[in-house]
Amino acid sequence: MSPVYRLLTDHFGTFDRHKIVDALEERLSAQALHVKRRVLFGLLDDGYCPPRTVGSIVQALGEPAGTQVREALAKPELPKPDAASIIMGGRTAAQDDPSSAPCLWIRHEHTMPSPLFIVAVTGLRRWKVIDLPENIASLSVAERKRIIRQTVAEHRASSIGHISLFGHVTGYLYCPNLEHTYQVNTDGQIESFDLGPFSEPIPRIWMGVK
Repeated sequence: MSPVYRLLTDHFGTFDRHKIVDALEERLSAQALHVKRRVLFGLLDDGYCPPRTVGSIVQALGEPAGTQVREALAKPELPKPDAASIIMGGRTAAQDDPSSAPCLWIRHEHTMPSPLFIVAVTGLRRWKVIDLPENIASLSVAERKRIIRQTVAEHRASSIGHISLFGHVTGYLYCPNLEHTYQVNTDGQIESFDLGPFSEPIPRIWMGVK
């Protein structure tokens, strides 16, 4: 997790990302400020948010937390991994049309896997991505929903709703491509309108040698 996440866990007294984002939204709302929820999750997971939103977040937090977050955001970060590369199995959106790789992204109770080395060796895609038919976007809405329900049911039957590395499955994200995402519950029902570009937290795992 980012330095900003560590600062905000101390500030709000919880490690729960959703509770931190809920608390931030409440403070923003109290001051008639608005920042999109996925931007707040990006702040926690990536230590980044669009420059135009920094002032609102700092104002909502107050002192000294606001200044600490501003300073943490100003520090250079390591390059972020490419979400397209992870979802598309090593390919990038520049090399392949993202719409050719629709999938379900599996949401778990834990963002970081344990033990880490297994994911470092096997790759993240194996644990977080379920491929869908390449032509799913061209099918009728009813057929798309049927395929998603069936895919979720099969996954839950095979995993018993739990993966040891990440814990319990809490839901899914239907990604027809990287620009459009839809929340899916554990019954396979689509629960949201288009949430926009893929922005799920991605574990940062590097393997190095001395």
